[in-house]
Amino acid sequence: MSTLSPITTKRRRRVLVIDDEPAMTEWLRIVIEAEGYEVRSALIGARGEEIFRQWRPDVVLTDLELPDTDGIALLRRLKESDEAPQVIVVGAQGGVARAVEAGQAGAFYFLEKPVDQAGLVDILGKAGALTRARAEHLRLKEEGRGRDRLGDVR
Repeated sequence: MSTLSPITTKRRRRVLVIDDEPAMTEWLRIVIEAEGYEVRSALIGARGEEIFRQWRPDVVLTDLELPDTDGIALLRRLKESDEAPQVIVVGAQGGVARAVEAGQAGAFYFLEKPVDQAGLVDILGKAGALTRARAEHLRLKEEGRGRDRLGDVR
């Protein structure tokens, strides 16, 4: 079953970019790093999954079509592995049905190509804020459970 990863506010926010186009990956890296995020990238889904499990990003930005896997299938595997990070899916224009499918699979947002820099930055901020809010909620919930257990001891 999925677990929620602990996201601390002390470390830089992390974004994993998975896209098979090196030029797009590099552009995304430059834009995202300029906003203060730590970025790692992968050109195929399998490598993206490896980085996801080892590095524990706050947000994942993945292309809908990758050479080794479908972006929706990758999204589902990532969410099964860890539901906490928000996943933003990037796809070609006119993919309304695929955007709906991505949302049903757990995507935070669906961005159409070409990606608008200001829109990307805005969505990343919202996704990161949601990840942090969920982590804080989980922390407080666990803290409350600890108090409840101590109350039973009295």
